[in-house]
This record gives sequence, C-alpha cells and structure tokens, in this order.
Amino acid sequence: MAIPFHCPHCGAFTEVDDIYAGHTGPCATCGRPITIPYSPAAKSAPGRTGGTATAAPAQTKSGVFLLLLVIASGVLAAVLLVVLGLALLRPAIQVARSAASQSECETNLQRIGLALQAYHAAHSTYPPAYIADADEI
Repeated sequence: MAIPFHCPHCGAFTEVDDIYAGHTGPCATCGRPITIPYSPAAKSAPGRTGGTATAAPAQTKSGVFLLLLVIASGVLAAVLLVVLGLALLRPAIQVARSAASQSECETNLQRIGLALQAYHAAHSTYPPAYIADADEI
C-alpha cells in the first residue's frame, strides 16, 4: 500500500511504499531531508515495523548517479557545440581574412600610383628607377 504525502519543503507530491514509513531520506524533487509519515494502515498492519533502511540509499545512489550522468552529458554536448561551431566558422573567417588582405593590397597599389602621379605633376617626369649614391659613381 502506498503512502501519499507532500514534501514540507517544496510541496512536491509523491507516493511511497508503506514499508518506508518513518524513514528519513532526501526528497526526490528538492533533495532536502524528509521523513515519510506513518499511514493508519501501516500502524495497524501486523508485522509491519517500518521495513529495512537499505532500499532508500540504493535509490539515492542511483539518483546521484543519474544526476551526474545528466550533468556530464550536458557538459559534453556544450563542448561538442563549441567545437562544431568553431569548425563551421573557420572557412568564413578565412574568407574574411583573404578579402581583407586583398583590399589592403589594392589600397597600397592605389597609394603608390597616386604618389607617382604627384611626383610627375611636380617634376614633369617620373622618378628615376635607381639613384646611385656617392660610393657607386
């Protein structure tokens, strides 16, 4: 026979087998310690003295294991998403860098051309290809 009750801390409703009446353990929802109340049927039933305490810790251990498993899978999923996101962004980043480099080269060539035009306007000739210093003459 199940004992229906509400957690005094979080108000979560649950039903527990009457062999756990009087035992204390963590709430399945909030984890705070609760004591399973005695039901009128459990008190008057012959041979029911509260059962053994070994079943509740097994449920707690499996609950903790399940919680750790869920946390580990969440962390693994987050790491995989980050790695996948970086792998998908790499080609886009390379294209952007290539375009920026090409734009910088074009700008430099335009500046060289404007400098040559300015020199020609000032001197009516283009600059010499080579200027010898005093030691080379």
